[in-house]
Amino acid sequence: MAIPTRALKNAPKAGTVIPVIGLGVYSSNSTTKSVTEALNLGYRLFDTANEYQNETDTAKGISEWLKSNPNVKREDVWYCTKIDDARGGYEGTKSRVEEALTKAKVGGLDYIDMLIIHAPYTAPPHTETRMKVWKALSEFVDDGKIRTLAVSNYGVKHLKEFWDADTKYKPVLNQIESSPWNVHQDIHDYCNEHDIVVEQYSPLIRGKKFDEPGVQSLAKKYNKTPAQILIRWGIDKGMLPIPKSDQPQRQKSNADVFDFKLTPDEVTALQDLDSYLYLEWDPTVAP
Repeated sequence: MAIPTRALKNAPKAGTVIPVIGLGVYSSNSTTKSVTEALNLGYRLFDTANEYQNETDTAKGISEWLKSNPNVKREDVWYCTKIDDARGGYEGTKSRVEEALTKAKVGGLDYIDMLIIHAPYTAPPHTETRMKVWKALSEFVDDGKIRTLAVSNYGVKHLKEFWDADTKYKPVLNQIESSPWNVHQDIHDYCNEHDIVVEQYSPLIRGKKFDEPGVQSLAKKYNKTPAQILIRWGIDKGMLPIPKSDQPQRQKSNADVFDFKLTPDEVTALQDLDSYLYLEWDPTVAP
C-alpha cells in the first residue's frame, strides 16, 4: 500500500514532501511492534512526544525496520516528536531538544525529521519567550539535527508571531484536534494562506460520531467504514490525519482511503461550524 505525499512549502529544503496520513503512537501498548507493522503496511510518518514516553521505542521500530528494508531511504520515513511546550526559553529548549535527540539516537536514529512544540503555553512576556524557543530550535535545523519545525495546538494569534517577527524558518505544520464537530475554520484559513499544513489528531474522535446520520450516509454511499469516512473528510479538508491504532487490521483500514474522495459539498455538509466538541484540551486560546 503506497501512501501519497504532499509538499511542505515552508520546509528549509525545497522539494520536501510528507505522507498525507501518519500513525500516532499516543498511549500505544506496544510501540516498537506497532511502528514496525505500520511500516510493513506502507506508513512512513510516526508521531510521538516527550509526554508519550515512547520516543526511543518509536525510533527503534523505524531504525530496525530500515535495516531490514535497505531499499527504503531514511529520509522517506518521518520520525516526529514534540517538546512539551514553549516554557523552556532559549537555554531550556536547547536542553529539551538534546534530550529528544538522545532518545532518538538510543533508538537508532541520528536526527529528528520534525520537532514540534506541543502547545503555545509559556511564561510572560509570552510572544518574546515563544520566539526565544523558536530561535533555539532553528539552530538545531542549521546544524542538521532537525529536518523541519512545527507547532501543535497553536491558535491564529500564535501563528502570526512567526510572520510578525519574520523568523528564518516558519512552521511547516500546525497539529490540532479537528473533526467535523470541531473544525477551527479560522486556523484552517490562516494556515492555508501561509502554507502551513494542518495535521489532525484524534480524527476518529474515539468513535463518538460513527452513528451520525451524515457519516452513515456517506459510509453507505462509498461502501466504507465510518472511520474511513472521517479520515477521508480530514484529507479532503486539506489536513494530514494521524489516527492511532496498535492493531494491524485497523492500521490497514485507516489507510485504505485513497480509492474514493468526498465531494466539496459533502465535506462542507458533514461539518458543523457551530459545534465545539473537544476530547482533550484547547491550548489555542493560551495567552
